[in-house]
Amino acid sequence: MESSSASPLFVTQFAARWRGHWWRGLRAQLDGDSSSSSSSSSSSSSSLLSGRTLVQWFPGHIAKATRELRERLSLIDVVVECVDARIPRATHPSFLDEWVAAKTRVLALNRMDMVPRKALRGWLTALPHLHLPQARPGTPQPPPSGGRVPCVATDGKLGTGVAGLKRACVAAGAHINERRALRGMMPRPLRVAVIGYPNVGKSALINRLCGRRAAASAARPGVTRALQWVRIGRELELLDMPGVIPPRLVDQVSAARLAMCNDIGGAAYDSECIAALLIDELLSLSGTPWVEAPGAPSKPASIRELLRRRYGEVDLTSGEHLLETAAPRHAQGSKVQMGERVLHDFRNGLLGKVCLEPPPFIEAVAAAATSLVEQPQPKPTA
Repeated sequence: MESSSASPLFVTQFAARWRGHWWRGLRAQLDGDSSSSSSSSSSSSSSLLSGRTLVQWFPGHIAKATRELRERLSLIDVVVECVDARIPRATHPSFLDEWVAAKTRVLALNRMDMVPRKALRGWLTALPHLHLPQARPGTPQPPPSGGRVPCVATDGKLGTGVAGLKRACVAAGAHINERRALRGMMPRPLRVAVIGYPNVGKSALINRLCGRRAAASAARPGVTRALQWVRIGRELELLDMPGVIPPRLVDQVSAARLAMCNDIGGAAYDSECIAALLIDELLSLSGTPWVEAPGAPSKPASIRELLRRRYGEVDLTSGEHLLETAAPRHAQGSKVQMGERVLHDFRNGLLGKVCLEPPPFIEAVAAAATSLVEQPQPKPTA
């Protein structure tokens, strides 16, 4: 009898202890803490973290759609890569690069309404000049072969930027019908595949391009479950497909940000831990241009002030402490429910406009351009 009654308690305590190690280890990764002189507790957390897949989600319908996409790529003229403006690097489908390398690409920086204007301008300036998957902070990269990749800021909900995205797709695929004309063939609609991670707004963009509800769309991952062609006038045929993700999420920092922004299924992560990590990231961005208070455009916001206004007097030492002190008042003492509330508030813009991945290369690109302009010209020889 004793062993049967003690077993559930032991499991609960073990789960709580493991979750604490999970959270501390991943937070160390987010903070970039790789020093060998860390404390014994953080080093033990890192050892528990290493080799573990902490955020994982690869449902069967996505695996099937990814196989079908690979089979149909020969039919595609233009690939639109849709990324989340809050986390452009984490939502860039770089694992498909070798599949679509030969295709003409257009970048759609979606959810432009959810990030500060400076972050949006920074990414729009940097993305066309840089190889997003290969670039590293502070390292300018040469433009991709064949020139810049067009980048358009869009808002699938309101339709902002959709007309510009359509023009960019038509321009990117103009060579297809030019070649057909040289062969004496009639022009045909361009075949455009819209790809990206789950819930980054692909179907909403397609509906806006069509001017009607042609694709199922909702604010959660996994709504689109099969490939479908959607005709837009006589110019474009769009391939709507489920979100694509790598079979294994190796970069757990990016995976955590996918969870924060609801760009991955809720069964893939622990809401309490992800919410604590989100608060830590928000606190690190407080007062920077990458955070704007609700209703105060172009004004850097104090995240501490926003959190206190939203949740009352809470302990802002860390995300974990905030959940502990806010849960009794707002979630009947449940840190899991409190974590779900924080994630809900962030995803719905109640904590302001936030870019979790500020444009890291814009200063380097600007410096490189300035050095080229200011380089002294050689004096002409007599």
